[in-house]
Amino acid sequence: MGSGKQAAIAHAAPSATPDRAEQRADALYVENLRLQLQLERFQKWYYGPRADRLKTREELGQALLAFGEELGQKAVPVAEAAAGTAPPGEL
Repeated sequence: MGSGKQAAIAHAAPSATPDRAEQRADALYVENLRLQLQLERFQKWYYGPRADRLKTREELGQALLAFGEELGQKAVPVAEAAAGTAPPGEL
């Protein structure tokens, strides 16, 4: 995480003193940590306990794919099968 702090210092205004640049970098670093924490909270709220285990987009995609496959294997409700109609949204 130190490289992010160094990058923030590099992007500071050239007229800023080193102390001001360091303070700005520290503030940006803390804000980044706050945003990461907020994102993790939203993921846990939205995806439930599995969000703790899903850290990358690929893992999330695989979880959604597995859910879709399980849903596709479930039996069609008898009322829909008897009516011979596809569920709304399907062709």
